[in-house]
Amino acid sequence: MNNKKWKQFLTEANQPQWHGLAFDGRNPTEEEIKLMDIFPGSGAQALELAELTGNEEMAVEFRKMLKPIREIIAKIEVTIKQIRNGTMTSERLDVVATELELDAEKVWMSSRNHEWFVAEDWFEDSLYEMKDYIWHHGMTYSGVVGLGNVASEEKSKEDLDKIKTWAGMAGQVELPLSEKKFSDFEDGPGQWTDLAVADLRNPENIDLSIELYNLIANAYSHMKPPGHFDFKTPEDIPSDHDVWAAVNIDDDPEPDALRVGKNKPSGLKLTASGHDGSREGKDAYINKTAEMLLQNGYYAEMSKGIAHLMIKYHSVPHVGEEETVRKVLGKEIEWIGPHPEGKYPGYDGWYIRDISGHRELKIMLGTPNA
Repeated sequence: MNNKKWKQFLTEANQPQWHGLAFDGRNPTEEEIKLMDIFPGSGAQALELAELTGNEEMAVEFRKMLKPIREIIAKIEVTIKQIRNGTMTSERLDVVATELELDAEKVWMSSRNHEWFVAEDWFEDSLYEMKDYIWHHGMTYSGVVGLGNVASEEKSKEDLDKIKTWAGMAGQVELPLSEKKFSDFEDGPGQWTDLAVADLRNPENIDLSIELYNLIANAYSHMKPPGHFDFKTPEDIPSDHDVWAAVNIDDDPEPDALRVGKNKPSGLKLTASGHDGSREGKDAYINKTAEMLLQNGYYAEMSKGIAHLMIKYHSVPHVGEEETVRKVLGKEIEWIGPHPEGKYPGYDGWYIRDISGHRELKIMLGTPNA
């Protein structure tokens, strides 16, 4: 902590004995005096001290700093659990490691301009290096060639423990925050559960956001670049997507499949999906997708593998009229009609749309209200 800034606060408060500052005029206890006399060695201690002394400016700044650090720790712990239960792929692990490094970079850059915090030498190193603990677990628990590297378990665990202690999370494992998780909302094993947008927008429910984000990130890990363009981090959830449904189909409490959509003038458009990488998780999201697209008022733009599954194995309807597709999308398209390679006879609604600079062949499946 910035000792100079702290002493300035004490001087301006003009309360050398702390009377009335945060104790309603009473004398502080020995424990409180002990806390106030220390030079805080962690963000958690600094926040406690700020709250104890009524320094709201300092409290706000440390809450802002602690939140993303705790989210990084939670992401590391979730990743370790996925490695242990066999649902983490080497490709997805690469993505997570990159995300963690970018997250650490953001925290470090913001901390350099922090009025109440002056980083010690170890802080930057541990902040960046603690992610290596996932690589150790990747090699130790997965048994998959290529998953993991030679990062030192002892060093990376020490870095993680240092940051956890600094953030007031020492000794906590896996999802260490106390906020709600999917298991607090689900209707029951194997039952698709609708999740309220208000719960997803609640910044306190970071556990739930991380669980859903991991499903999305896994489902889109094959994309180039990897990931869904609307959901780069757990904090992006729910964005402007207002329909969220997830299901847990195995013995652990975490969700295994996810379907996301938006309410549009033409009905409910399916916009994103997620799964845990297991065959059961993939089947659950595919079957849910088909179930929705077979109902009037549900539709989606699809291509490649998922379009193939919906057409060949589920016979979902399609929109074959160019005018209707243009009206529903409200975006420029290049109409093709029959598949350019002669695939899927009878499905004559193919078109090309430019998405983020890439020309993609798509078809509108389902039955929009148009």
